[in-house]
This record gives sequence, C-alpha cells and structure tokens, in this order.
Amino acid sequence: RTELDAATYPLYTSAMKQAMRQESRDFIAQVLADESGSINRLFSASYSVLNPTVAKLYGLEQTETKRVDLNPQQRMGILTQPSLLTVTHGPVLRGKLIRTRLLCEDVPPPPDDVDTTLPMFEEGQTPRERLLAHSESPTCKGCHKLMDPLGFAFDHFDEIGRWQEKYGANQTIDARGDLILGDRTIKFDGAKDLIEKLIQTDELGACVGKQVLRFALARIETDADRCTMYKAEQSLKQNNQNIMQMAADIAASEEFAHVEVQQ
Repeated sequence: RTELDAATYPLYTSAMKQAMRQESRDFIAQVLADESGSINRLFSASYSVLNPTVAKLYGLEQTETKRVDLNPQQRMGILTQPSLLTVTHGPVLRGKLIRTRLLCEDVPPPPDDVDTTLPMFEEGQTPRERLLAHSESPTCKGCHKLMDPLGFAFDHFDEIGRWQEKYGANQTIDARGDLILGDRTIKFDGAKDLIEKLIQTDELGACVGKQVLRFALARIETDADRCTMYKAEQSLKQNNQNIMQMAADIAASEEFAHVEVQQ
C-alpha cells in the first residue's frame, strides 16, 4: 500500500486520520448501543457519528460531534466510511479487505517474480481499464477476479473517502461487478448494491462470527473449535444478527474459559 500524497490530498492530515478513526469508533459504539448490536446495521446504516474534522469529507460544516443522517444512495455502514476507504485506497485493497476480513477467504500474495507496478495511463483510459489491463496476466488473473470487482464497487469514493460522480478527468465510473461465492455469481452495481447483497449471504455472518471468535480466543481457530464456531453462527441466526449476544455466548464457552492471558 502506497502512502497518499499530502500535496494531492491536503485534507489528509494527521488530525484527519485521527478524526476518521474516531468516526468509526463512535459509529460502532452507536450501533452496539442503539441498534441491538446488529451486524446488518453495522453494514447498512445510512447515518454516522461525525466530528467536525471528518465532516469536511462529507461536504458538511459542523461544530460538534453528532449523529448525522447521510444520503442512503451514497453511504451505507462502515464500509463506506473514510477510515476504511482510505486505509484500503484503490480497488485491489478494497476488494481484498472484503475477501479476507468479511468472507474469511485466503488470498495469496503475488509471486515474487511478478511486477505489480501499474502501467502509465493511456490517453482516455479510466482507472478501472488501467487496472484490468494490468491484471489480465494468467499469473495474476485468478486472484484479481476475486478482489478487483469488489473494489470497483467503491469507485464512487476517492482515495480519502469523498464521494465522486466521475473519475478525475470527467470519466464515467463503472461500479458494476460480480461477487463470486463458490459456484454462485451475484451481480451488483455499486457499493450500496454490493453491501445489500453481501448482507443476505450466510458467508458474511459466518465470517464475522469467526473473526469475533479469533479476537476472543486471541488465536486462529483450530479443528477443535468447530463446535464453538457453529454455536457462534447459530447465535447470530437465532438472535437477529446480534453480535453482542454472540460475544456473550462465546464468553460462556469452554474454549474461552481456557484462554491464556498475555502478561
């Protein structure tokens, strides 16, 4: 991941980075407190808790931190917040985050002998076309077809998470793609459509349950944890995707009782 150029993005200061992180922390706290800890609301809520600094990225001016209703056609949950959009700026990293952190799939690193440098822009070429041309290599195509389309869904957001109607040179944005899950292919058009369809999958809930379990146990799960993982998934299904109840169920498990506390 390359660091963003401060000259190109003057708003991207140390204070803004901190404000981005604070927005996401405040939003998650709000969901846990007022939305019954719903995983679905974590990804689908069309509001956020904006502080005066991060509000500038939304084109707003305010003097206090407060809950703000946002355009539901543009913003939808934590995946469309500047904190994640900036850390994963670019389609590849944005798509990889969904594959690895929200679907719990492994994506291998590129081979050592592969040049990952993008070619120079050709005249009239969009950022999407440039990346697609680069990733057509047989060596790269297998992984990129799983990541890049998911990242393209977020092309209406620039590198620091601001909404954009067009690419910089007034080029039309194509945010369509395919979400490939095993032998299923789910078509989407844009971040909102992708997130709505992602929420409906069993894979998202199963992965979130696995990630919470990993955090609780302070380690990667093993075959011996299958029963606990199953119970975590069932807890989500039976409690309206309530992540707080799932965490409580994990805390009551035998595996959690034997977690070693790091000194």
